[in-house]
Amino acid sequence: MAPEEIYLNHRSTLKQTSFDSDNKVYMVEDETIPVYDYDDVMGAYSSREHLQYTPCSNDALYVDDGHITFIEFKNGKVNPKNIIQKAYDSLLVLFDHDMGLEWRRTDFCANISFSRQNIDLIVVWDDPDDDPRTAARNKISNHVRGKGQFGLSELKRYLYQDVRVMSKAEFQREFIERIKKNGMWREYTKA
Repeated sequence: MAPEEIYLNHRSTLKQTSFDSDNKVYMVEDETIPVYDYDDVMGAYSSREHLQYTPCSNDALYVDDGHITFIEFKNGKVNPKNIIQKAYDSLLVLFDHDMGLEWRRTDFCANISFSRQNIDLIVVWDDPDDDPRTAARNKISNHVRGKGQFGLSELKRYLYQDVRVMSKAEFQREFIERIKKNGMWREYTKA
């Protein structure tokens, strides 16, 4: 199966890819911005390659003419090793010889130099310990520690252009609203 077929067969929305099956909740409500369900992409890739081990994967991959962003949704406690593994495995599969995005972006190159300049990673984290009564006081400290959470700060400029840990509200404001405002969210459809 060609890479574009794998991706196109696994088109989704931010809302669908943010579903927390343990708690039966969606972390975001937006159904307008198209993404690829990267968990499903990874499953199709693993099946195609007859892998005995399914690599870890981020939940979603957003691609437009100016952005490539992996998105991982975490609701509750987080295993930092798992987040790091997903960051590596997702990028490695994207770099496989026939899993890249050349069919979608003419500038795509499956190498680390391209990733360092063009691919971001966002972890959207709903921390259950973040009591709304202390949210105002913690807002600044959470923002400052955000880049260092889960050991992700080492991945910035090493694997990814930028790495961010955001609350659901930050993600809404800084990703969803920005993408909508700039109009950079058309879905790829095969002509």
